[in-house]
Amino acid sequence: MEYLLNALKKLLLSIGLNASIADWSSILALVIASLLVIFLLDFIIRTIIRVIFSKIASRSKTNFDDIMVAHKVPRNIAHIFPLILAYKTIPNIFFEHPQWKFFFEKFILVIGISLVIWGLSSIFRSIRDFLKTFDRLKDKPIDSYIQVLMIFIWLTGVFAVFAVVSGITFWEFMAGLGTVSAVIILVFKDTILGFVASIQGSV
Repeated sequence: MEYLLNALKKLLLSIGLNASIADWSSILALVIASLLVIFLLDFIIRTIIRVIFSKIASRSKTNFDDIMVAHKVPRNIAHIFPLILAYKTIPNIFFEHPQWKFFFEKFILVIGISLVIWGLSSIFRSIRDFLKTFDRLKDKPIDSYIQVLMIFIWLTGVFAVFAVVSGITFWEFMAGLGTVSAVIILVFKDTILGFVASIQGSV
């Protein structure tokens, strides 16, 4: 990326642009090119995963695959790979501007955390709807169980975003995560105990 940026900058300088304009024009051009590649990759991966899921769903005896497609699980999974590419490329375009590089690293990480939360939410919603198709589980408060898990995921995600933005260490993050877990267990103790009891009763 550094080589491409320097080559483009030299080209712009050779046609008479001043250093500042050449610098930011080169950066803008590489950012646009990177975004085009990322969106193209996202489209290709989404298409491939959708085709794979469709073939699996057509051969599967259960409707879990259809439920996951309905909740857009394949699409959410497909976003992971382009996001990794974005994290590896876009911040490095700003290698001569540390503040902007730092900003985009944090920004992309926050987007990544949001996508992970959204992806897990779609997976758990799929599991919820799939479990509801079983007659022996129709009298179980599945929505409550999934809600507890979702609250934990969202609180973890919020804390992870805070950790990224504030720059706290991994161990501080884990300590905070333990605190969040303890609060959830305390607040939803009865629901969790009921969940365990229902599992034991259905086994």
